[in-house]
Amino acid sequence: MAALNLHAKPRTPDEERTLDQRRADTLTHLLLGSVGVAPGGTTQATTPVPALVHLLVGIDTLLGANQEPAELRGTGPITAAQARQITHGRDATWRRLLTAPDGTLPHTEAHTYQPTASVQRLVRLRDRHCTFPGRAMPAARCDLDHITAFNHHKPEAGGATVPENQHAPCRRHHRLKTAGTWKAARGNEGEVVWNAPTGHRYTTRTKPYTA
Repeated sequence: MAALNLHAKPRTPDEERTLDQRRADTLTHLLLGSVGVAPGGTTQATTPVPALVHLLVGIDTLLGANQEPAELRGTGPITAAQARQITHGRDATWRRLLTAPDGTLPHTEAHTYQPTASVQRLVRLRDRHCTFPGRAMPAARCDLDHITAFNHHKPEAGGATVPENQHAPCRRHHRLKTAGTWKAARGNEGEVVWNAPTGHRYTTRTKPYTA
């Protein structure tokens, strides 16, 4: 889907197809060959569409120092050899995220409202999907939100912009939390606890990022 979106989202002023129609055409082009149909019915050569995959792997595994498995997002665990084959591919591009052994970032801008790029990447990798109970929207398409509200007048007083105080709700549930309809809190074991207007509590567990 990421590869299809990369190719299908750009549109010309005279484009009449919907985004879903452009996705379908792009998929057809990729499956059937290198010649596709452009808007208006003319043919055009299509260029390869790069695929975006998320692979969580430790640096020691990449260097061959150990054989710890990696995790391929959407698939699950893969072997160390498979991880090295993917990451050392000719067209592979790395986006490193360096963490301490316990999974924490060595440096964050805790007292600025906007999370740093590394904080954003870590939170999205850790949460994987919207933290609202039962919600499956990928974290890459979700907002980032402070669980304890950021103090704009006195940032050092609380609501730090660190991964522990960030989570990834989708836009709808972010708005519900901002409006106070639902309330979110961080549990003792790192889970996100949502409190409903009815008084019920729901827990969403996230997997610590320790790669």
